Amino acid sequence: MNSIKFSFFTALFFFLSQQLSAQEATQILRGQVVDKITQTPLPGATVVLLNSTSQLGTATDYDGNFKLSKVPLGKQSIVVNYIGYKAVTLSHITENAGKEVVLTIS
Repeated sequence: MNSIKFSFFTALFFFLSQQLSAQEATQILRGQVVDKITQTPLPGATVVLLNSTSQLGTATDYDGNFKLSKVPLGKQSIVVNYIGYKAVTLSHITENAGKEVVLTIS
């Protein structure tokens, strides 16, 4: 009986450790989108992660703040769009495991 319990828990541990190691390391990218001249927040601007295996995007809140979760580590690019404004593309944003990136986009 103890042998069966040991085998079960060993198999369960192996399965769970494989599932955890298969997950991709990610980080949070957050910031604020503001007008370049007046520095007023731009609510409703869209922020989209480019060149990602999964589509990640969000819209800014009333204060122009945004938050993208589950951004893969490494060099990333985003595009910001707002009606009446020229689209802004930011490249070479480096996501590290130890610290989330905070941007102010104007």
